[in-house]
Amino acid sequence: MFSCPLCRTEWCITSKLCDKCNKVKHLMDIYSRDKVVEILEKVLVVEQFKEEEKKDKIEKETHSNDLKDYDNPDKIPESEEREYLTRRKADLKKKLSKK
Repeated sequence: MFSCPLCRTEWCITSKLCDKCNKVKHLMDIYSRDKVVEILEKVLVVEQFKEEEKKDKIEKETHSNDLKDYDNPDKIPESEEREYLTRRKADLKKKLSKK
């Protein structure tokens, strides 16, 4: 009994490769080794980047939700309306005093 030289997880008794690795070898025989590797890299790497982009997008959404938008009154919760009005009044006073 020997372990499969390609995946190293399954045992091979009668052949050089396990059944799953033998399928990959068969595809390589049909399409060429380079083409199979190219397809695997394209598909697997793209999926990896998609997952990373999803994580980044979720982090950005979480961060943007943490920031308070005092320029848009519709997004301000009722509990923070007083703070919003105070800030707006202060901003208006600064603008008027500069003129």
